Amino acid sequence: MPSTPKKSINAKPERKPFESRHNKPTDPFYWSQEWRRTRQAHLYNEPLCRECSKQNLITPATEVDHITPINQGGSRLSMDNLQSLCHKHHAIKSGREAHE
Repeated sequence: MPSTPKKSINAKPERKPFESRHNKPTDPFYWSQEWRRTRQAHLYNEPLCRECSKQNLITPATEVDHITPINQGGSRLSMDNLQSLCHKHHAIKSGREAHE
C-alpha cells in the first residue's frame, strides 16, 4: 500500500503565483500608473528609511507608506502624506494599524 505524504503542521496554504495577499478596496490604486510615478518620485527624493534615520542608521527604503492610511481619510498622492520606510519598519507600522 503506498504511503501518503504527511503535511507539515506549519505548512502555509498554497497561493497562486499572482494571487494578491491584500484584498482591500484600494488595491487597484496601487497598480495605477499615477501611484507608481508618485512612489518612484518619492523614493528618489527620500531614498532612506525615515525610521532608521531617526536611529542614525542608513537603510535604503523599499516601501512608500501612507502616514495617514487611505482608509482613514489620508490623501492618496500627496507627498505630505507619504514616507519612505524599509520593509521591517513598514511591516511594524502596518501590523500596528491592522490591530487598531
